Parts: sequence; structure tokens; C-alpha cells
Amino acid sequence: MRKLLILVAIAATIFSCKEEKKATPNSKVPEEKNSNSAATSGNDEMLTAWLKGKMMTGEKPEMDYNNFKLFADGSCEDKRAAKSTWEIKNGELIIASMMKFKIDKKDEQTLILHRSLSDETYKLVALP
Repeated sequence: MRKLLILVAIAATIFSCKEEKKATPNSKVPEEKNSNSAATSGNDEMLTAWLKGKMMTGEKPEMDYNNFKLFADGSCEDKRAAKSTWEIKNGELIIASMMKFKIDKKDEQTLILHRSLSDETYKLVALP
């Protein structure tokens, strides 16, 4: 019985190895062209210009990004005065090159931050 089980395992391994497609150095992998890249970069520039020099204020003081300041030079500061950098790329707010949040512009003064568990709405106020 063990011999049969071992033979079946070996046969399955050999069969699965034959099914794998290996890329050779000379083989060309077709590249996907992103026709929306120009539109995305234009949207990113618009969102960046809109957010520069603004402070995000939440409905509740305990919200994570309440009083989050987005400075025009690409730096940012949270309510505890911790400083970092920010940018908009592919419609996402990227903080410190690590945290990424999809964002939507609801109107001229309202930002929707899409987080993993729920969406949060913030009002934007010009920095003093």
C-alpha cells in the first residue's frame, strides 16, 4: 500500500512539473499596455493640487486622520505632530511610501478615505 502511495505521489509531481511553463531568457512576455495611464496621471495631479495646503478634519476627534495636515511641499503631519511625506499615485493617497488609501473627491470640501474596514469622510479646511 505504501509503494502505491509513493508511486502516485511521484507521478503527480512529475506530471505537475511538466505542466509548468518556464520562461527562457529569449522568450518575450507580452506587456500589458495601460491606456488609462495618461488619464490617471492627470487625475493624480488634480487631486494633488486639490489637497495641497489642506487639513483633514473628521466628524469625531478620535478618527485616525482627524487634523491631518497635507502641506504643499509634499510633507504631512498628524494630530500628534509626527511628520512624514505624502503623494497621490493611481488615485491613492500614499503616506510615507507605506500606507495606501484609495480616495474619492465627494465635493470641493469633502474627501472620502476608503480604508480596509470602512470608509471615512473628512472635511478639508485650508491650513492657516
